[in-house]
Amino acid sequence: MSTAVPRASFSTDRPVCFIATRAELRAALPGWRTPLPAAVERRGVNPFTGVTIKVRTRDPGPDQPVTVPASLPFEHVLLPNEEDWESRYVALDLALAGEEGRAPDHFREPDALNAIIAARGLDQDALVGESAQSDPRWVLVVPQQVVSRLDSLEEGSLGAALEAWNRCSPTTSTFDDLRDLWSLAKRAIAQRREMFLWLDAPPHRCSRHRPHRGSA
Repeated sequence: MSTAVPRASFSTDRPVCFIATRAELRAALPGWRTPLPAAVERRGVNPFTGVTIKVRTRDPGPDQPVTVPASLPFEHVLLPNEEDWESRYVALDLALAGEEGRAPDHFREPDALNAIIAARGLDQDALVGESAQSDPRWVLVVPQQVVSRLDSLEEGSLGAALEAWNRCSPTTSTFDDLRDLWSLAKRAIAQRREMFLWLDAPPHRCSRHRPHRGSA
C-alpha cells in the first residue's frame, strides 16, 4: 500500500488540509487578525434582509481588506471539494474518538451541525480574514486530539477506520480521503507542525469530487 506524498503548495480556490507552524501561517497571511481568546457579542447586518442582528464572534475587528493569496506554500492534501465536508469532518472526529452516533446532515440539519461543530471544538479559527459577507475564507485549527488519533492509526487498520468514518457520516468518503489525512497527520507530528483546514463557503465549492492526483 503506497502512501500519498503531500504537495508543497496549494491554490486557495479549493478546500485543503495543510500543515504549518503558527509563525509560518502568520507570515503567509499578513494582515489577517489573531482571534480573541473567547467569543464576544457584536451587532451585524444580515446581508440578505438588511436587518440588524447580534452575532458571537472571535474576530477582534475591525473588518478591513486583507489579501487572499492565489496560493499558499504549505504541504497539504486536497479535501473533498463538496458542500458537505463539515458533516464528514464531524463524522471523522466521532469515528476517531470511538464514539457512536451520526453527524448531522449539512443540507437537512444545518443548525444541529453548527452546534456539534462548536461543541466538539472543530470551529476554532487560526487567523481571521475579511468579513464572511465579503470573501468567506477560513483557516481552522485541526484539534490536537484529532491529529494524534489519526497519527496513532496503523496502516493496516485504515480500512476499518474508514468503515467507522462512513458509518458516522451521512455521505461516503473514500480510502484516499482517509489515507491522505493519516499521512499528513504523521508528517505534522514528525515536523512539530499543526494541522489546519483552508475552507471557503460551502456554496462556493464545486459539486464534483476532487481530482485526487490532478491539479492542486
